[in-house]
Amino acid sequence: MEARPGAAAPERYWRFNLALICLGALIGAFAASCITVPLQQVASDLHTSTGLASASVIVYLLVLSGLFLFFGKLGDVWGYRRVFLFGTALFALGSLLCGCAGTVNQLIIFRIIEAVGATMGAAVITPFVTCHVPEAWHGRGFAYLSGAAVLGVVLGPTLGVAIAGMLSWRWIFFALVPVGIAIIAAGWFTLPAGEGTSKGRTFDLLGACLFSCATLALVLAISSVNVFGITSLITAGLAIFTFAFWTLAIVYESATEDPAFEISLFRDRHFTNANISFFLMKLVINGPVFLFPFYLNLVLGYSYALTSLIVIVPAAVMLLATPGVGLLTDRFSARTLCVIGA
Repeated sequence: MEARPGAAAPERYWRFNLALICLGALIGAFAASCITVPLQQVASDLHTSTGLASASVIVYLLVLSGLFLFFGKLGDVWGYRRVFLFGTALFALGSLLCGCAGTVNQLIIFRIIEAVGATMGAAVITPFVTCHVPEAWHGRGFAYLSGAAVLGVVLGPTLGVAIAGMLSWRWIFFALVPVGIAIIAAGWFTLPAGEGTSKGRTFDLLGACLFSCATLALVLAISSVNVFGITSLITAGLAIFTFAFWTLAIVYESATEDPAFEISLFRDRHFTNANISFFLMKLVINGPVFLFPFYLNLVLGYSYALTSLIVIVPAAVMLLATPGVGLLTDRFSARTLCVIGA
């Protein structure tokens, strides 16, 4: 089955492009967890505490959650190819700078740059599959993307420890640079030049910023409950900011002709229920996957090598199961498979 009309490149390169964006999803997720286990080595080398060094991990996740909607809308207007390639270039630059960081403050700033690039790529890979992968392959395409992302999160601690042990934690970031450059070089020639999504559409900058700030405030408010306590003034202040930003964003978007976040979509109960289910599944799966290495290393006292060996097991199972699950999704009801999986 051919790709959507007007997408000439995917008819010839869509399999290669699917592999390319899966690789982009993998390295973006890899960067989120690559220094979680060797964090003590990072802190020692930068002459700081482990707690402060962990901010470089937290800020990466905050940027991912806060700017995802912003760049998703930008992809609709500017084109998925541009956003993906520019984001990958920014990711490679940020990775290079992270490897060269001389202080923990520099590392945190450079991680923000790296995370912005990763978010740009992650925000457009799903609609890219919808637009440029044949419909008969949509289930497998989404399965490969999900598998690549989880594989990156799980392999982060494993390869991160291996690279840090053989060379230095800096080479964890340096290793990402040539991968990013290779994706840009290949994608420049094979990724489709346009999706036809930008005609007659404008970028709602204010609405995207409001929703990004609202999402970021929500994440910070939830995190502050554990750090400062639910009765803390800081937690209360963040909760007020969260409510204010969400209220402003919803009111503004409701009165905008071409909003960054189309609230009307949630009138469709299937769309709403699917998003709620997706959120809960990601919360249940990605939370333990991300925290598991910390538990094994810091709580149970397992060595870096043993921790790496344990966390790679889920990645191997996912890698083996992904093609089959995607094929079943294309042939049978995705809802049934999701219920069974849950």
